[in-house]
Amino acid sequence: MRVTPIEFDAASGVRTGETQPIDLPPTIQCSHRPSLSADQKRLAFVSGDGNVYVLNVDEDTKLLMIQDNDDDLAALSADGRWLATYAHGRHGVNIWSADQGQRLASLLQSHTVAAAAFSPDGGYLVVDAGDSMISLEPGSWNELGRVELRDAVMARPVGKATSHSPPMASC
Repeated sequence: MRVTPIEFDAASGVRTGETQPIDLPPTIQCSHRPSLSADQKRLAFVSGDGNVYVLNVDEDTKLLMIQDNDDDLAALSADGRWLATYAHGRHGVNIWSADQGQRLASLLQSHTVAAAAFSPDGGYLVVDAGDSMISLEPGSWNELGRVELRDAVMARPVGKATSHSPPMASC
């Protein structure tokens, strides 16, 4: 696949440039499960090189790359507009513009994140914070609700997410 990388610095969220079109090398491989927008126009993944990539599938020529990102998983909103990145078992979720590559927010920094996903209709982002599920409103990123996870039989809290249960890899 021939792509034109658009590079962003993860720390500052500033665009660092656009390079010449290149063939996507076979060394850029998903380290964990990729995320496809519901409209199937964008694909996001974190590569083994630590960078986050967003492909515009229809154009087959554009690539957004967020460099030096500490996260290892990505989730795209239904319309491909928002990108959530996180590291399984670590604190927080980062929200990016999938168009511009700018970090828009760092959320839930006091929570250990096990997973994050956008709803199929794009109406909310759900974050598995180990002992609770937290739903956020895309755009405002306000909390819409929280459900404390409890053991159905014993009616007691399930507990925090642990780093010993890594996410599935499916690339």
